[in-house]
Formats: sequence, C-alpha cells, structure tokens
Amino acid sequence: MKEEEISSKEILINRIYPAIKSCIDNRYKILISIFAFYSFILISENQNIKSHFNEIILYASLLFTLLTGLNSFNYIRNSKEQNDLEESRRNWWTRNAVESIFLIIILIIIWGAFLLLK
Repeated sequence: MKEEEISSKEILINRIYPAIKSCIDNRYKILISIFAFYSFILISENQNIKSHFNEIILYASLLFTLLTGLNSFNYIRNSKEQNDLEESRRNWWTRNAVESIFLIIILIIIWGAFLLLK
C-alpha cells in the first residue's frame, strides 16, 4: 500500500502538477496571441493582407479555436487524472469550472472578433 501511495505522489508531483501548470500558462499565451494577431491585422497596411483579409481571419479563428480546445481538453484530462490519484470526490464542474468558463469566454472573443472584422 505504501508503494502505491508513494508512486501516486510521485506521479502527481513529477507529471500531473507540471502538466496542469503548463495548461494554465498556455491559456494566457493563447489569449495574448489572439490580441497580438488581431492588432497586427488591423494596423497592417500590406495590400496582400488586405486582399485576403477574410480568409486570414477565418483561418486564424479556426486555429485559435483548435489551440484553445486542445488546451482545455488536456487540462480536463489532467485534472481527471489528478482527481483519481488524489482519490478526491470532486465532481466534474468543481474541478473544471475555471477552465470551462475560460473556454467559453475565449471562444466568444475569437468568434466575436471574427464577426466584427468580417
């Protein structure tokens, strides 16, 4: 029994906690990237960008949606594994409320910006 407890703690400390921290850090990187991209597109005076404006923002919105979805999926999967290893009884919403709210808000920002710029 002690070996299982030690291995669970080692897994949490060496693998799960850093993975969750990485997902949290990635949230902010994605958010900053979205604002940087749309700012660059709006101030760009390059005629090639302006001629393909709708396609560029569509592909960027799809890419940001994919990145955000993958990051959220990874976070949720890691939090489930953390919950299992800690033998916690927290439900899905309690574990993933912040991630779910972030996903909804960031998708509204991404597709809101797409609709406003289109």
